[in-house]
Amino acid sequence: MTANRSYETELLTVGQMALEVASAPPEADIYAIIAGHVLSLSSALYVEVAEYDPQNQSLVLSGYSAMAEVNDIIAQLSLGGVGKCEIPVGPDTYDE
Repeated sequence: MTANRSYETELLTVGQMALEVASAPPEADIYAIIAGHVLSLSSALYVEVAEYDPQNQSLVLSGYSAMAEVNDIIAQLSLGGVGKCEIPVGPDTYDE
């Protein structure tokens, strides 16, 4: 019964996320909305959503969500928060 309840809770969260993203105003940060819902589904302290940029062959941070204590640490280390960052992922990037 616990597994079913967890599954139902997860489905409800995903459904709520879809409704929130679909009804968000154009200026809303949908990636942060998605990250927040994924964070609530997991035991993670930090979740980020990235998009693949095929031109630069990189993942670009699009949004994130973090537990309060992690947000405090991020703010202290980066003087205000997480900015846009790119992580190279092209086929030659990690060849040795």
